[in-house]
Amino acid sequence: MHKYGQFGIAFSKSFLAELGASPVIYVPRYGRPALLPYEGYSRRRVASQAVAFDHFGRSSTKSRKAWLTSKAEPRFKRTAEDLRRIMEFLELHVVSNLKFFDHRLSDLDEDNYYMEREWRVSRNVKFSLRDVQRIIIPSEYSRRLRNDLPRFDGEMVFSARPFPA
Repeated sequence: MHKYGQFGIAFSKSFLAELGASPVIYVPRYGRPALLPYEGYSRRRVASQAVAFDHFGRSSTKSRKAWLTSKAEPRFKRTAEDLRRIMEFLELHVVSNLKFFDHRLSDLDEDNYYMEREWRVSRNVKFSLRDVQRIIIPSEYSRRLRNDLPRFDGEMVFSARPFPA
């Protein structure tokens, strides 16, 4: 709450999943990749996950440009279109859910914001009050919330006062 503030809302996983949301995949930026997927790469060249994913991104961009600009033979046009759709799907549903973090930071470090159980969706989320499972507010707003939202029957959680800076 020190990092993001004392107000929040929470939805059920089912509600979010029905909208196409997925949990974030946390990747330790400075961690070593378990496997090296690129031919000719050695441990000296790929020092971290960040390097491996950067290489993937460059390769993906290069391949996409080649597919879009090439005058593919008619028999390969279908394959090129399939590959374009595969890359678009991976970017939209996998790569966009990656969140790199520094695993070396202390739990109390201001820049340590990973492992939040964050979910993402690549569109606007429209919701009604009945979709909200929990509202997080400072206790001094509890009466106002009850007056303003008398039909809210979800959980109300009171946030702690901000930590001293």
